[in-house]
Amino acid sequence: MAFWNAGAFDAAESVFESHLEAHPRDATAWISYAQMQKKVRVDAGERPTARLHPGLQSDSDVRVSKASVFRAREVLYRAIDACDGEPARRDACAITSRASLLQALGLLELTHGYEMYGSTLLEMAVNFQPKLTPVLRWRRVRCARAAHLVAGAGRVRKMRESLRSRFGV
Repeated sequence: MAFWNAGAFDAAESVFESHLEAHPRDATAWISYAQMQKKVRVDAGERPTARLHPGLQSDSDVRVSKASVFRAREVLYRAIDACDGEPARRDACAITSRASLLQALGLLELTHGYEMYGSTLLEMAVNFQPKLTPVLRWRRVRCARAAHLVAGAGRVRKMRESLRSRFGV
């Protein structure tokens, strides 16, 4: 993170990539890497953007750009794929890591305009790791889950089926 804060983006990415190559199931490192990637690269010409739903913003939100959200999303998808490994090799550690990564991806999607997708990912994370249940009580998540009723059962079912097939649940 020191490299990143100093503006040495390539060096910071290199350090994370090296670590993650050696430790592909390190969910904490993957999440930190995604959070780092979510920061706007002002020096690279990126412009911060508002979220799609300004009413859901808070003072603690990290300023993002479209490119930075895309980078963070890409890191989290890579993390989930790396953490899964072969189905026969999924142990308790891999399941816990996967739940944390699904939660991080769900929160990213939820806060950047994909409420149904994000809240469904959060539900999946809680199914893998029940200790993550408190996230379902957050205001943003409750609002998104309430929108499921408006979307209709068929649409919600299709979303869940799509996620199950994508993440092999």
